[in-house]
Amino acid sequence: MTRSAGQLGMIGERDCPVCDGRKKRRLYKQRFSTLSESIQLKGYDVVVCEDCGFAYADAIPDQAWFDSYYSNASKYTYDQREGRESSADGARLQSIADMIAKHLPERKSRILDFGCATGGLLHRLKQAGYLHLLGVEKTKSAGKVAQKLYSVPVVNDSLESLAVVEEPFDLMILSGVLEHICDVRSLLLKTRPLLSRGGLLCIEVPDAVGFEQHVDTPFQEFSVEHINFFSSQSLRNLLARYGFETIEVLRLTRDYTSISKMAVLCGFFRFTALEGGKPAFDRETGPAMEQYIQKSLEEEKAISRSIDELASRRTPLIVWGVGTYTLHLIESTAFRKLNIVAFTDSNRNYQNRTLLEKPVLAPSDLKAYPHPILISTYAFQQEIREQIRGNLELPNDIVTLRERN
Repeated sequence: MTRSAGQLGMIGERDCPVCDGRKKRRLYKQRFSTLSESIQLKGYDVVVCEDCGFAYADAIPDQAWFDSYYSNASKYTYDQREGRESSADGARLQSIADMIAKHLPERKSRILDFGCATGGLLHRLKQAGYLHLLGVEKTKSAGKVAQKLYSVPVVNDSLESLAVVEEPFDLMILSGVLEHICDVRSLLLKTRPLLSRGGLLCIEVPDAVGFEQHVDTPFQEFSVEHINFFSSQSLRNLLARYGFETIEVLRLTRDYTSISKMAVLCGFFRFTALEGGKPAFDRETGPAMEQYIQKSLEEEKAISRSIDELASRRTPLIVWGVGTYTLHLIESTAFRKLNIVAFTDSNRNYQNRTLLEKPVLAPSDLKAYPHPILISTYAFQQEIREQIRGNLELPNDIVTLRERN
């Protein structure tokens, strides 16, 4: 029997993933409500290492919990679009493919994309003429979707098994991966046997120094999934420790959705096996994270007032969205006082569960519910509006917590 994420993993303190330091300063206490039989992470401490300046989530479950979560409750199969990425994701993947082509012009190069979701980046590399491509994804359905949509190979193998049976790769991609990994040390050690000497790592992660520039949704960066908060300096420090020379790290702003943006770091690193010494202290992350927290608190005050007003009306509501932000709002505002009839979410892994003792429905079930729909997200607000009015053709009133120009 498959165990749920809530049945796995012991909560424990972490040493700094970059330098193994144990001295830390807490910046914020994140809290979540829990979704039945799926997400049972009740929160964590956001801390900054006093030895090297890296910021990360502390007091979290072990890697086994996160492995189970991504296998059974991941949102990266794009169910609402039948496996296809959004236009914003497509543009991001094309940008990464273009940068890879600059650093690795030989089309016969062997490329491994670890954490490849439904294979969108591999598809774009295939279109660019690369001949030897392989994806690895923990979400079990991703391989079938990748084959159906793009005819690219995606497997659920471990990195250890790939190191035994495959020739070394010339490039390994970790796009949107390192921010999710509890045991960063183990992952990077496993990449080394997979790469040829002089092989490249392509890494993209959210840019912690840029969080405060794009506070679309308060505290969204402190999600159930994002547990490492990198700056350019901390990313360089981490890779140097495991024998990777920095070629370049770019700070970029990408479209996250049609109405929101995100700051990211995209870096290329060469495997030399020459491990670096003491890391340079990261002086940017701590102050930038404090600014992000302050802006999030200010934004959340306005949203909390909207929730208070909705709660006072006692209007029966369907809440669309049971992800990180809703789970956070339940614990930080009067969200529990809303007159909630049911929740809904496009992620099939969240459906047929309960939240606040209310059912989580599939969007197709909403035809039986005439109640107003509260969209409990900002970033995907426009996409959900289009789904309600377009795909589902629902006449329900739509309520949002805060509109922006």
